[in-house]
Amino acid sequence: MSEKYNHTQIGYLMIYALGGSLMLMIILMSRIEFDWIASLVFVIVVFSLFLFYKLTVIIRDRIIEIKFGLGLIRKTFKIDDIKSCRSVKSPWYCGWGIRLIPYGWMFNVSGFHSVELTMKNGHMYRIGTDEPEILLKNIQESLNK
Repeated sequence: MSEKYNHTQIGYLMIYALGGSLMLMIILMSRIEFDWIASLVFVIVVFSLFLFYKLTVIIRDRIIEIKFGLGLIRKTFKIDDIKSCRSVKSPWYCGWGIRLIPYGWMFNVSGFHSVELTMKNGHMYRIGTDEPEILLKNIQESLNK
């Protein structure tokens, strides 16, 4: 497998926000008696941190693969299924994570820049990145082969 592009974007704001929430929860939970709901929320925040602290984009063998965090959540796009791509800036209300937005699906951990893929079947996807022009160039080169 020849790897053409491999880049990981760290979601620092997500790490700080979820990490800060965890620290606050630990302090609060140490001062109250055991509560199932608080414990469940704590576990959900821990899992969220490990699932969404980074986004890795890999282009290889006519596919684009994106992986969140530890790699449990991933999506693959076939280069041959892509009709077009372009660099876009998403509005702040589109948020981060995996989201259904007015334009299609978004995969993002930080910032507002992304590369939008328009598929031959009409579906659209946005892949968040802190280097949109480099990712776009690599996808376009793969499309032209």
